Amino acid sequence: MIESKTHDLVGFAPRSGISVHCAEVQCPGHQKPLKLTISVGKIDGFLADIRKQIEGLQREMANLRLVRAQLARDQHTHRGEE
Repeated sequence: MIESKTHDLVGFAPRSGISVHCAEVQCPGHQKPLKLTISVGKIDGFLADIRKQIEGLQREMANLRLVRAQLARDQHTHRGEE
């Protein structure tokens, strides 16, 4: 599972005592520029982990479809016997 750490995140450091309410990436005079501390390699690793999780979920969905189809066949068969 993906776990982010504070040193892996994109952040900003507002000056002490100033409340920043700005939707832009950089508010002149209010905060320092953003520091990108996550590497492309870490992002690639996160994406690979996400892809593996998606593939696993897709396999589980396919298996669930098979189980549902088998249950439907079994129910149909048992109804005919009663």
